[in-house]
Amino acid sequence: VKTWATESKVAYNIKFGAKGKTHNYAIPFFFSNHLDSIKIDSNDARAFVEITTGKRKDQEYYDKLWGWMESEQGCSAIMEHFLHRDVSHFNPMDIPHNTVSKSRIVEENMSPLGLFIKQNLMYQTSEAPAPDYKGLPSVMYTKHIRNMLHKVDDLLEDREEIDRKELGYALKEAGARQVKNSVRSKVVRGSEGIMKLCILRDFDKWDKLYRDVHRDDTAWRGALRDEADLAFGNVTIVGKIEYMKHKSELQNQKKVKNRKTWKPKIV
Repeated sequence: VKTWATESKVAYNIKFGAKGKTHNYAIPFFFSNHLDSIKIDSNDARAFVEITTGKRKDQEYYDKLWGWMESEQGCSAIMEHFLHRDVSHFNPMDIPHNTVSKSRIVEENMSPLGLFIKQNLMYQTSEAPAPDYKGLPSVMYTKHIRNMLHKVDDLLEDREEIDRKELGYALKEAGARQVKNSVRSKVVRGSEGIMKLCILRDFDKWDKLYRDVHRDDTAWRGALRDEADLAFGNVTIVGKIEYMKHKSELQNQKKVKNRKTWKPKIV
């Protein structure tokens, strides 16, 4: 599907016939009655998603519609419509616009870890921040993020730790950007100070910085490192993870582990 959606040529393999490549004119469309039918990452630029509340009509309506479309009158009317439709403003090479429907599909299919990162570390949520929410820096070390998430026992699911590969995928799901090459922290010494960076927000700001330093990756990563070092050395920002629970969620002073009712916040 990715090939059909992005490549100008696609391979074909005719049964009992030849193999080769041909020009790609296909545009895949998918329809479903379920929100969890397809998994899309936050940074996926290929898909256009629209959720509709329209309901299916009686079969008689569709029989009449398809009968008309296959008639000479219907074919002529459809061709007339497309021949006179103004598409001068349409750019087929442009990426699809993000929609509210797409955001909903992304969240419906995210892993619990990815959704937690998006809502609590990146704070991409429709709710207003709590009055005492100090916020997290826009750049952090991936190792530092992993250590913070280990404090949320409901994300561990009876495991000792969060797998590095799982964390990387969850960060991608949430729309965060991991910097490929590691940097050496000025705060942490020795081999422990060589860590990878992750950009959580203010993407335009860091993109602009990259252009301003003439696409010098070393200078750019140095600026990101300095930002992450400030976060690493500031205990009031790193802080601790507290559970902001409603009174109804506390029963006999025991923790209620229900993802639909409890909402952990990083403060």
